[in-house]
Amino acid sequence: TAGARSGSAWIGGNNGVSLWRNDRFHTVTFRNEVWGRPASAIFDIGPDLWVAFANVGFIRMDLDEMARATIDSSHALRYDVFNPAYGAAYPDIATGGSSVVRSGNDHLSFVTGRGVGLVRLSDLAQQSTTPRPPVIEGVTANDRRYPSTAAVLPPRTNRLRIDYTVVNVSSPGNRVRFRYRLDGFDTNWVDGTLPRQAVYANLQPGDYRFRLQASTNAGTWNGAETEWAFTIEPMFYQTAAFRAVVALVLILLGIAAWRLWMRHVRKELAGVFAERLRLSREIHDTLLQTLVGLTLDLTAMSRRVAAQSVQTQLITMRRQVEECIREVRQSIWDLRSPALDRHGLVGALRAASEELTSGKVRFTLTVTGSPRPCPSHIETHVLRIGHEAVTNAVRHAQARQVQVEIGFEDRLLRLRIVDDGRGLRDDETIPGAGHYGLATMQERAADVGGRCWIESAPGAGLQVIAEFPLAPAR
Repeated sequence: TAGARSGSAWIGGNNGVSLWRNDRFHTVTFRNEVWGRPASAIFDIGPDLWVAFANVGFIRMDLDEMARATIDSSHALRYDVFNPAYGAAYPDIATGGSSVVRSGNDHLSFVTGRGVGLVRLSDLAQQSTTPRPPVIEGVTANDRRYPSTAAVLPPRTNRLRIDYTVVNVSSPGNRVRFRYRLDGFDTNWVDGTLPRQAVYANLQPGDYRFRLQASTNAGTWNGAETEWAFTIEPMFYQTAAFRAVVALVLILLGIAAWRLWMRHVRKELAGVFAERLRLSREIHDTLLQTLVGLTLDLTAMSRRVAAQSVQTQLITMRRQVEECIREVRQSIWDLRSPALDRHGLVGALRAASEELTSGKVRFTLTVTGSPRPCPSHIETHVLRIGHEAVTNAVRHAQARQVQVEIGFEDRLLRLRIVDDGRGLRDDETIPGAGHYGLATMQERAADVGGRCWIESAPGAGLQVIAEFPLAPAR
């Protein structure tokens, strides 16, 4: 069968269609299902060329596409197939040479195994140019079948298979092309032409949306998508409520562990403090009392002995014992530092100063600002410096009155000890202080980032000032 246009002719054979033009044949070979099928009829209608193949159906292609294929043998020819396998609602064309006849501009009559059929080319063209959306046939989750309308899948869905197809669509070539993507998992479209199913494994609980598209031979994707939204339910241990309970339990366990640890630390500290108090009492009641008694005996002996050399020696021994007593008292004071925990810095400083000045000089304590807890290492050094300064004022400065001032500012703790004693000579650091002089107090202040200095003049009294940095009050 041949159709003519501008001195050319189309001739169909068993292996395709040839174009006779310019005294030579140009053969176009079809692929796939029409390979080896005889062409029953060829119709040159408008911009399209229609070819009927026995036991296949109709193929429509663009004449320009055919012309390009006759020139370039490597060109992949694009065409539309119309037969029952692709949704065309008419029987196959029977085998035969002239089994198709054109009747009018839009009708083709053809012989089939069951009689004569009639088809309108405009209906076929409409079927091809308007493909319908693909259809999701069903869903299989963990080997259990679900309808495509299922919105919820069970927890621990380890394997998911989605089957799909296309219905009543004229397909290009030998098959419909598919592509899909799963929003929430896939980042790009996936080619799903073969097989017609999408398989996913180990999906996490959450919301997903499966999107599916079909394509014609022309390479255009159908604008309408087929979508299926579903949710994979979580196991109880994957829920936000379970995670919140676990977090709460961990917090409570952490608090309980911290409280147990603090109880253990307090118990150990209490044992240490108790032992220190016991040692201080033992030293006070035994060694200190013995040394005091020895001092009294030496004093009495020095008064009764007439020899000047022996008396001088006894006085020297008494002074050595007094120095030993002073050091023992200092050791007892160091052992009793837990007073800070019982009374706080102000209370401990008041108690220590009153003990040192009781019955000897007048004592006053002034507090400015709002007292607040300070770091323990700072409180310890403040107490030691105050104790040392009051001790020196009472024992060596010949003072009649000692004033202690402690001030709490936003970022500073200030300690000031003032006496009305004899003051300092030019060659003194602290009168009679020995190795417990200004250097010791300065070292204590420097250890915690503070500073300490003395202001005095001969006969004008003395004041020790120490300042310590603090974190801002809240």
